[in-house]
Amino acid sequence: MTQDRYVLPDIPYVTGQVCVTRHFLCSRTGMCYQTFPMTPDRYVLPDIPYDPGQVCVTRHSLCYRTGMCYQTFPMFQDRYVLPDIPYDPGQLFLHKSFLYRGIVLFSWNSSVITHTSDKQKDKTSKNANVKSHIPDSKRMKRNFQQYYMALTDPRDSPYKRNQMEAMHYLKERDDISTAVCTASNTDIVNHHDIIPYSSTEEIPIANELFKAYFDYDKNKVPACRVKPELNNAIQMHFPWADMDNVVYKETTKNIQVTCIPFFLGASKSEKTSKKYTWMYCIRIENLGLDTLQIRQREWLLFCNSTAKINTERGPTVEGQEPVLSPERKCYQYVSIVHLNSPRGSLWGSYTMVRPDGTEVIIRIPRMELRCDDDNNL
Repeated sequence: MTQDRYVLPDIPYVTGQVCVTRHFLCSRTGMCYQTFPMTPDRYVLPDIPYDPGQVCVTRHSLCYRTGMCYQTFPMFQDRYVLPDIPYDPGQLFLHKSFLYRGIVLFSWNSSVITHTSDKQKDKTSKNANVKSHIPDSKRMKRNFQQYYMALTDPRDSPYKRNQMEAMHYLKERDDISTAVCTASNTDIVNHHDIIPYSSTEEIPIANELFKAYFDYDKNKVPACRVKPELNNAIQMHFPWADMDNVVYKETTKNIQVTCIPFFLGASKSEKTSKKYTWMYCIRIENLGLDTLQIRQREWLLFCNSTAKINTERGPTVEGQEPVLSPERKCYQYVSIVHLNSPRGSLWGSYTMVRPDGTEVIIRIPRMELRCDDDNNL
């Protein structure tokens, strides 16, 4: 007897005896949970390996592209930062900022140089903001980002906020002259602007180059398969795809300007000397809550061979005066610059106007124009 109860001896149950246990048993270990160590209010389950083929539900979300747990990624503010794993050519996507459908042609990894703000410099005059072509390395940060050349769907043109002629290349007209050619409905896209999707349409992208570069079968995976013609076009017209391209960024008054120069090649002409040609892509993004309109631009071009700075001013940006608001934050365009030297620099400023009429000077970061092809030097 213990107090007022009889003590029942531990008589073994017969094999096959149906019973109800007073303690919960772990289905994996066969052990009572109360034999496990406790951490505040939970039992600690031993790390017993699962067998191959075990079906399970994970407590953490896995990235479908990397197979990695999101919690292993670094965090920025309140979001996990997904590694820039390149999308394959033929990937259909929606553009997060410009709201159009597109397809990836090819990709490249760029070094991104971000010019940090200088409060003392912001207080100086407009000319002081833009006329120094020697960057301060102490105010620059570097990282890497993935970029893409893409075909866009012209059916979405009414909704876009950018020039859709990003594909520029040099083409020989005859033995003594070269022309800059463009392909419409093309764009340069940052990795973080891509929202991948799949389609059941017979022709997912209504672009005249789509059938030239891709075989499409909606019943196959992947549905868009690259034709040899695309690889031939890349090797012939886009030598910069294999170069170390650099992206330049600078933010002034919550307006971020991104510049991406591409060396196209050396062009020939009957009357002038050899000219070196660069294409550059400009993206202007409103990171604040104010509404601003671009009214004027000023470019300064430094040529290494002459050691002179040429200034160009204009009232518009490629014939447009885009408005950047919290609802429509971005504007993007592509242009061309020529030099008589294989080395140079390009930078400048935009004059923007608020609704109350006040002007804001926005700096354009200095781009280094360089030629990586030794045959053109």
